[in-house]
Amino acid sequence: MTIPIDTRDYEKKYGHAPMGRRYWSFRMVTNSNAVTFRTASPVTYTAACEDVMKRAEALGAASIIVDEN
Repeated sequence: MTIPIDTRDYEKKYGHAPMGRRYWSFRMVTNSNAVTFRTASPVTYTAACEDVMKRAEALGAASIIVDEN
């Protein structure tokens, strides 16, 4: 199952799609709440997405939102 990752807020703030190496923050949205996940160290956006996707699937999240750090 692929959970959609919403980047609209990030793109509105920074003027471009998420990319590069940095600390990343995501909100994993379930039916009952939202859980925040932040990377422990600077990683690429691709690596952060892979990590948050695994966590979101384990939580049963419906969507993931890229958050501001």
